[in-house]
Amino acid sequence: MASSVATTSLRTSARPASDRQSASLSRAARPRHHRKGRARLACKAALGPSDVECLYNCSVSQDILSIVKQAGNADYSQSLEAAVKAVQSQPANAAASVAAVVAVALASSSADSNEEIPKTFDVPALTAYWKKRPLAAGKRASGLVAKLMAWAAQLLLDSKTGNLDKNSEERAKQIKEIITTQGPAFVKIGQAIAIRPDLLPPAYLLEFQSLLDQVAPFDSNEAKVLLENELGRPLTDLFEDASVFDKPVAAASIGQVYRGRLHADGAEVAVKVQRPGMRAVISLDIYILRQVVDQVRRWKKVNTDLVAFVDEYAASLFKELDYQLEAVSGERFRQQLQPMASQVLVPRTYRNLSTPHVLIMEWVEGVKVSEVKDRAVAKRLVEVGVYCSLAQLLERGFYHADPHPGNLYLAQDGRLAYLDFGMMGELKSDLRHGLISGMVHMVNQEWDALAQDFVELEMLPPGPDTDRIVPALTAMLREYLDQSDVTLSDVSFSTLATSLSETMYEWKFRMPSYYTLIIRGLAVLEGIATASDPDFRVFAAAYPWVAKRLLTDTDPTVRGTLVSVLYKDQVFQYSRLENLLRQASKQSREG
Repeated sequence: MASSVATTSLRTSARPASDRQSASLSRAARPRHHRKGRARLACKAALGPSDVECLYNCSVSQDILSIVKQAGNADYSQSLEAAVKAVQSQPANAAASVAAVVAVALASSSADSNEEIPKTFDVPALTAYWKKRPLAAGKRASGLVAKLMAWAAQLLLDSKTGNLDKNSEERAKQIKEIITTQGPAFVKIGQAIAIRPDLLPPAYLLEFQSLLDQVAPFDSNEAKVLLENELGRPLTDLFEDASVFDKPVAAASIGQVYRGRLHADGAEVAVKVQRPGMRAVISLDIYILRQVVDQVRRWKKVNTDLVAFVDEYAASLFKELDYQLEAVSGERFRQQLQPMASQVLVPRTYRNLSTPHVLIMEWVEGVKVSEVKDRAVAKRLVEVGVYCSLAQLLERGFYHADPHPGNLYLAQDGRLAYLDFGMMGELKSDLRHGLISGMVHMVNQEWDALAQDFVELEMLPPGPDTDRIVPALTAMLREYLDQSDVTLSDVSFSTLATSLSETMYEWKFRMPSYYTLIIRGLAVLEGIATASDPDFRVFAAAYPWVAKRLLTDTDPTVRGTLVSVLYKDQVFQYSRLENLLRQASKQSREG
């Protein structure tokens, strides 16, 4: 039976305790309106009633209170320094004065301010913003650090006792549980790490692949207020029935979706509303996470720059917070896939009605591809998805970077529907050519050439180390093929990626940011397909397209790859040309 689906991928699940941080951070991030009573409330947040009364009733505290009231206007360190001097000048009333110092810290870190959180990912601006709010950052970090230290102590004990490998699965589960409770920034970056073999051992990669957001919808009354403020008019002016906003149809970590119908043209639409305070939540978590991973990098001496990895993914997270940018990306993606419109559906975006926190898109009726029961239909959809992904990656370079099962649907008209355009990627032409070359050299088992492809794809540094890596990579691939008794075109993409991960981790491959997005997308497509057709292989589906591209592309780089494949030791390889022609004709028939 078909089910209704909004044009964004959202999951509903139990709400963790950590999700409550959104509300408090939201208040901290709003522009300043009223300061009356702020210092008293700040004190009550950390002190007992008697301490608060002492602070406000002791006459000696009045000078300090004036400092507290100005804390939001002054730099935190200056306010605290002034409060400390006041304490030193009034030692007889130290209890009240110390309470005032605490109040200054709380007021300056939690009181509203005219300063806005950076709207784009800007490390210096982000750092400066949260450095002025040390208690907000400290309170958020303290629980995380305590859990991480307890986990690290167990890991250290494993190392001392020689049980690292034996206990790796258990430690991986423990750290996954910690990440799961820490909110969207940690979960999303954890999901990205799950397919980065240069960062973690295989046991951790496998465990991180099951990371999911755990959130419940936020209050719909708050959503209605936000909608009307963002759209600048009552909901009844835009939608035929405003009661649809009483309950969302789906919710996720960043926003939730409602199903409505526009007055103007009667079109049914999905209305995505962002959770209040998400920029504060994400930016604070990124600020903390950057410091945590920097310490991990120093401790574990990881080859990859973990902070740079977090920064790359944080930049994409900040883009996801801008729904207007998502609307633009959706329209660009729709236009790009227009030649495949008979097979692929990309919903229309209402850019004139979308804002940074509200996105309105065409409603799509259908079911998830992963839930399609008809095996033939499911296989067809995945093949369309593979061809579509290759066209995005290798022809145009602008691609959907998050094609997980919740973002791929079978529309009622039989087309493959793409949803959610918050995470998109772009690939430069030299990298697109490198991917084509790498796949061809892998299929033809040209290992030396493949190692050079890895250098050009920025996965390996150029230099003498490459000569040492080639034998290890070759041995691993040959062993895998001998054990499986198959050719590479018949290999499971996910299985091969897992096998490669051990070699990549051991030899400290550097995985560029695009690798994460591409590997995840292709692995998801193969996973969906094998659920209904165990024999489906991404390589087998993709290689005909690559072969046709190799034979027809006039780009000099691609021409050079073709020549290198057809000539070996200055001898023309007729069998390879025959294979390329056979594969290319297969794609022409199926495409």
